[in-house]
Amino acid sequence: MRALLEVFRQSLTLLMGAVIVQAVMSWVNPYHALSPILDALTRPYLRPFRRFQVGGVDLSPLIVLLIIQVLLLVVSTLDVTFLTQLKVSI
Repeated sequence: MRALLEVFRQSLTLLMGAVIVQAVMSWVNPYHALSPILDALTRPYLRPFRRFQVGGVDLSPLIVLLIIQVLLLVVSTLDVTFLTQLKVSI
């Protein structure tokens, strides 16, 4: 169980890094060689939130990052709860 939570946490961290790098590269150099790869990785997660724009600025990376942070908090809580139950069982 704990290993599964750790894999999920690492996956969320990797996605968070990909979203940040993709967002920065879209402003700095959108035609970089890594852009298509990062776009393919992040598009499924960003697509549902693409309609949220303020003044022509796409806020979908910000929304996805907030959701990832909430999920990381939930995973950490589950991990602590799991460890507490394990200690009580022993």
